[in-house]
Amino acid sequence: MLLKNAFIYTDGSFNSSDLLIINEKQWIVGKNLSSIESKQVIDLTGKYIIPGLVDVHVHLREPGFDYKETILTGSKSAAKGGFTSICAMPNVIPAPDNINSIKMVQDIINKDACINVYQYGCITENRQGKKTTEFSMLKDYVTSFSDDGNPVSSDLVMKEAINKASFNDVLIAAHCEDFSYDDPRMSEYMNIKRDIELIKDMNITCRYHVCHVSSKKSIELIREAKKQGISITCETAPHYLIFTNEDVISENFKMNPPLGDKEDKQALLQAICDGTIDMIATDHAPHTHEDKLSGAMGVIGLETAFSSMYTYLVETGLINLERLVELMAINPATTYRIPGYSDFTVLDTDADYIVKADTFLSKGRNTPFEGMRMKGRIIKTICKGKIVWEFTQ
Repeated sequence: MLLKNAFIYTDGSFNSSDLLIINEKQWIVGKNLSSIESKQVIDLTGKYIIPGLVDVHVHLREPGFDYKETILTGSKSAAKGGFTSICAMPNVIPAPDNINSIKMVQDIINKDACINVYQYGCITENRQGKKTTEFSMLKDYVTSFSDDGNPVSSDLVMKEAINKASFNDVLIAAHCEDFSYDDPRMSEYMNIKRDIELIKDMNITCRYHVCHVSSKKSIELIREAKKQGISITCETAPHYLIFTNEDVISENFKMNPPLGDKEDKQALLQAICDGTIDMIATDHAPHTHEDKLSGAMGVIGLETAFSSMYTYLVETGLINLERLVELMAINPATTYRIPGYSDFTVLDTDADYIVKADTFLSKGRNTPFEGMRMKGRIIKTICKGKIVWEFTQ
């Protein structure tokens, strides 16, 4: 496949070039590659080609909750959103806390996924926070470890998890919530603070990642920990960078942690600019309408993530497109050690559209972006050298 005349992201910048995809792991970027024979030639004049987007925080709901989403529908939704790799959270039934349950999920992934799907393993058995799983046995089958949605409340259990993560050189993705605090900002902050102090006290190097950071206090804490040399990374989600608690108008604005105030949002935007926030992840959490009305937390985001961030971060001049590529492709792939394939996302940065949930490929419709005009459209998603999604008029 030969993609001609595009602006291609290479080594941190865009240059007008051609891209020849040879196979699922090999490609060439260069000028005037038309002389090389290719079965498929696509002219992309004026379009942008970037490394495939990577989302490290996705709920696919299968097995156990496939009425909300499946690996098939979730991966198609991700492909439409420009993602070539996603990491599936472990809040499914049975929990991926042992080899058999992980292989069960992997079998479904191998059968149904149209992009690269990497499964999380649980930090503790059944995500109950009581007994750590066998990291050494599971590490070759999972991308990293999380008890997604559940904090590891016990200091002793978290210390053991940190020690295991360090010894096995695997990443812990922590859902940080201290239930002894009613204020969600303080709850998030205190749990992150606890974990940072544990890592310091243990004098240990641990790949520690904070999920869905939402508050000013948490960002200040993480920024200081980075300055002190702690191996800590973090993500935030598009909704925290666009909305505040003043924007809540329906159940589709309810998530955990909840939206913060204007000060929280401004602190997150500053952290996007100064590098404190390493990546943007959707926390894609599909629910039925009935479940949302009953109080289920979470919003979907795979199909709106790139365009929302292009619209509100790049078009506003807060960051450039290169930085957005770092946040949504380079940094998550590097931090999570996502294998390198011929994975690319093709963008039309001039195109705009109105978000309509009834056009989503996800089973979920619980989006806070309904009716909003977005700029920056995904027009092709290429995974392992093959087009897995493309926009048609």
